[in-house]
Amino acid sequence: MQKISDKLLINVLLPIVLLTMVFYGFNSAYFPYSTLEKLPDYYYSNVYNFRFISRDALVWFFEQFNTVFTSLNPTLKEYASQYGTPFYHSFFLFNAFFLVLTSWCLNELFALKTFAKTSEVVKIIIHTFILLLISITSYVLTPYDSPALFLFAITVFFTLKYFEERKPKQLIFISALIFISTLNRETSSLNIAFLGALFLDKEILKKEKLQKFTRIIALPVFTFLLAYISVRIFMKTDEATVSEGIYLVQNLTKPNNILGILFFIIFIRWCQKISSSQQNIGKISAFLLFCSPYLLMILMVGILWEIRLFIPIIIGMILLSQMNFEEDTKMD
Repeated sequence: MQKISDKLLINVLLPIVLLTMVFYGFNSAYFPYSTLEKLPDYYYSNVYNFRFISRDALVWFFEQFNTVFTSLNPTLKEYASQYGTPFYHSFFLFNAFFLVLTSWCLNELFALKTFAKTSEVVKIIIHTFILLLISITSYVLTPYDSPALFLFAITVFFTLKYFEERKPKQLIFISALIFISTLNRETSSLNIAFLGALFLDKEILKKEKLQKFTRIIALPVFTFLLAYISVRIFMKTDEATVSEGIYLVQNLTKPNNILGILFFIIFIRWCQKISSSQQNIGKISAFLLFCSPYLLMILMVGILWEIRLFIPIIIGMILLSQMNFEEDTKMD
């Protein structure tokens, strides 16, 4: 009974409380989200049009929520309206739902034997810290960030299961998740980076090792490219298909964007400092190497003040810092 209540406390109540504080306790100076009556039209154009899964899911959820909201008691409706529009409230509930799912995935991750040597206290602290980090970076709201983090976390879970058990069907399932995740947001590529970091070793240049490594990542890479390219072929648009603009100069010159870069650098060093061993630091370095195409892309076309862009990488680094890499978990 105690274990059940603890799980509910950390996996359900904590993410909801944290997100409630951010949504309703802080007013974002980035954009007046609380006044939105509907999803902005630009989510149906440019590169946003290809991230349709969570966008359409949010719109559907808002329609259902709005039906309930209009039938609420007038006093309750008036109270809720003080803190935002019905769309803003539905945005909160949508994000809270996926944050709870992400929290559940983290709980299942830390139960794997890969983290058997990590103390329960450290697991709880890291779990809480990740939830806090996700919540405070929600000053930029998009339909796809929360679902993307859930998809990243659940794919990492099955990646670690594959790392432990090496069952081919697990790799097929991982690839299917990457395909679905790519239709939500391109951060799915970071799951491939995580998979690659796990199986990369010092003898990778040997022919046999390289062949085995290639066989492991080939299907996930193929499914990512299949989803990425297909959606751009079949969903016709006369506008940009990769980004909405180039922000390289702004990212390297504007103080707020430079702070975003410093934020990421600080967390790289932080993850190295909390690593269990030199091998964990090596895995973090390998992960960052495989993340380099994504990092280059967001440097070119992202706005680095939106530090949400770094969150999946930071979560990946934190997990790698605490994993137990034994001899028997090396690539056969």
